[in-house]
Amino acid sequence: MCSERSRLFVLNFVGATVIGLALLAPIERMAGRLGRSAVALLAVTAIGLAATSFVFLPISEHTPLFGFMEPGYDPAGIAAARVSESATVVLLGAFLFARRSHHRRSS
Repeated sequence: MCSERSRLFVLNFVGATVIGLALLAPIERMAGRLGRSAVALLAVTAIGLAATSFVFLPISEHTPLFGFMEPGYDPAGIAAARVSESATVVLLGAFLFARRSHHRRSS
């Protein structure tokens, strides 16, 4: 039987995959004039998902969730997750900043 924590990790994975694929798609061309806003909204959503994943990772390591606590986490895996979540926030934040400053200069 799948635990609640496992379901949450699967939902996190599915959400991140959908957002990542949408960011890779040519949304600006497909959505017309709303494309620019759609890309920005996807980037903000990805930042939010990465930030909440980063915050909840240490909580899930040390605190039972729905009465379940999984022992024996992989320290290298946890470190890799922290680095990737941090990189997502920093890089997508820089992406949004660059888009906004480019848009202001061209207007």
